[in-house]
Amino acid sequence: MKAFEAGYKGLISGLFFVVALVLLLLSGSATTFLIGDWTEKVFLTYDAAWRNVLYLALFAAALFFLGRVSKVEAFIKRVNDEPDFYAKWQVGLLGAGTLMAILWVYGNQIIPEQDQLYVMQAADRLNMGNYEDFQPGGYLSMYPNQTGLLLLELLLTKLFGGMNYVVFEAMNGEAYIATLLLLPALAGKLGATPFEKLLTLLAGLLTLPLLFYTSFQYGNLLGLALALGAMYFELNYIRQHKVRDLVLTVLLIVIASAVKNNYLIFLVAIVLHALAEALRKKQVRGALLAVLVVAVYALQSWGTTAALEHKTGGDLGNGVSTMAFVAMGLQVNPVKCDGWYNEFNKESYIESGYDAEKQGELAKQSISDSVSYLKTPSNAGRFFLRKNASQWADPLFQSLWTSQVRQTQNERPGWLNRVLSPKGSTALGQFLDVLQFWAYAGALFYLIFGRKREGFFESLLLQITVLGGFVFHCVWEAKGQYTISYFVLLLPLAVLGFDALLSWIADKVQNKDFGKEGKGDYAKAAVLAAVLLLTALLPLTHGFDCLSEGSAAFAQYLGG
Repeated sequence: MKAFEAGYKGLISGLFFVVALVLLLLSGSATTFLIGDWTEKVFLTYDAAWRNVLYLALFAAALFFLGRVSKVEAFIKRVNDEPDFYAKWQVGLLGAGTLMAILWVYGNQIIPEQDQLYVMQAADRLNMGNYEDFQPGGYLSMYPNQTGLLLLELLLTKLFGGMNYVVFEAMNGEAYIATLLLLPALAGKLGATPFEKLLTLLAGLLTLPLLFYTSFQYGNLLGLALALGAMYFELNYIRQHKVRDLVLTVLLIVIASAVKNNYLIFLVAIVLHALAEALRKKQVRGALLAVLVVAVYALQSWGTTAALEHKTGGDLGNGVSTMAFVAMGLQVNPVKCDGWYNEFNKESYIESGYDAEKQGELAKQSISDSVSYLKTPSNAGRFFLRKNASQWADPLFQSLWTSQVRQTQNERPGWLNRVLSPKGSTALGQFLDVLQFWAYAGALFYLIFGRKREGFFESLLLQITVLGGFVFHCVWEAKGQYTISYFVLLLPLAVLGFDALLSWIADKVQNKDFGKEGKGDYAKAAVLAAVLLLTALLPLTHGFDCLSEGSAAFAQYLGG
């Protein structure tokens, strides 16, 4: 069904192009920082888009000329041709990641607070036969979406004792290494060479927020590693049709979604991609995968709820309304930033007498009020620019904030205190801001220059996941800790994108055949020029001025 394949590929990649361009514009025009205290105030600060485009051009030029140095060419050839040589470098980079994880986890033994602590305490009480968290007004009664994480905590409690924070952090460290291993594996499924896989692994290492989240005991990293594994095995299954890959895909994505409900976006993407492959290849296997994922997740969700209700006598079907999170995500927030957490979900639930239906009515009224406000184009533009910049243009993705506001069981070493200090975290953020911009640009390069490459259809799995995450968090509660899971998926695409761009340039320069592809060459050059010019010049129209409103306040914060 070539017509379906072309139409589906065009639709998903076209929508993804728009999202990637928006992210590039936001990252080029603003840099987001968070204050290092419990106010969680967001600073949207000025970033010179023209300078980011200049750095990008210089970086691409450096890669182009570096790739033509004889010693570099010889190294790349060895990596691509000699599996043992590739494995040696892979082990070396993974070893560096392991050392970094050990230093961070054991040097920063965070004592959890808020939701992370509440789930741990609920598991501890459940283990002792105390069911207060399941009664009306109890934590699990209000937030039944945490039951998957609760079961994990209950298992850890039985194995290692209650409130053993470091065990969870050590598991996060293992999930971090698994993520570093799975990113190049996924890149390989998209047609990456061994050298490109090494570059993807290096990009994962440089994405330091992944490392910093090893201290966050909330299932984010565990869910990410499991979801990436599910994606890898799905692509394996579609190509090789092995039952093992089918089983692993289903189990990993269901567990990931249970531990952290945010990964339901990944689950939906896996189901949609399986159905698309079934239609493309006229094979029932893809449909079977989709049906099994949905069925097993539904069975797991029902079974977990039924078992806990039977054991505790509680009611897990009347928790905080999901509409309350949407309402909160559409509210102007002058304290933190638009769409960020403001306790509306909790306060409206209590106000409604712990009745989800009544709370749903309050939430609908709030949404109606927000929609009325957002009907004015200037209001909508300002709201969504600020909200999306706060979560997608934060180069640290809120990762250091989770450590800055919490106490530790140990005395932090001096180097770690310097990293967490306002000036240290800002310097690190400024460095990562450049890499973030390059990642967004690389994803766009992949769409412009890599569409005909082997593995492009498989890459739609990653594209639709990021697309779904972007749309979802336009209306849901905003946080950088949510969006980093989608940013990670851009790394393989960015590596392949830079390679596609440089290969295209090399072909045109060396063979002097610009225009050989006919309109294709002119179209690619025109789109590339338009993207770079738009990114550099659009902020000069003052339409993005709202993205620099926190510059003065942030400078005062650093100076104070």
